[in-house]
Amino acid sequence: MHLPTFLQCKPLPLSISASKQAQCDIMTKRWARSWAKSPRYLHSNNINAKMLAGSFVKLSLMLPCHHTSLLIWLRMKYSSLNACL
Repeated sequence: MHLPTFLQCKPLPLSISASKQAQCDIMTKRWARSWAKSPRYLHSNNINAKMLAGSFVKLSLMLPCHHTSLLIWLRMKYSSLNACL
């Protein structure tokens, strides 16, 4: 069996799923490095993990979207309450 030259330089993958998994791992690591350099990383890194807890999710399901948005703004210190006070 004769392979093209670009396929002869490296060993062929054992399976398609293994090569997909390897590519996914490479892309995940590349994305993590790129995200860590992003200016948004520092901001999103400060998000409180309690907001993702089940109790907050249950509470937010019972509230209208507008109220949930206000809760998130208050929790993330985005509100402009100081301007009103």
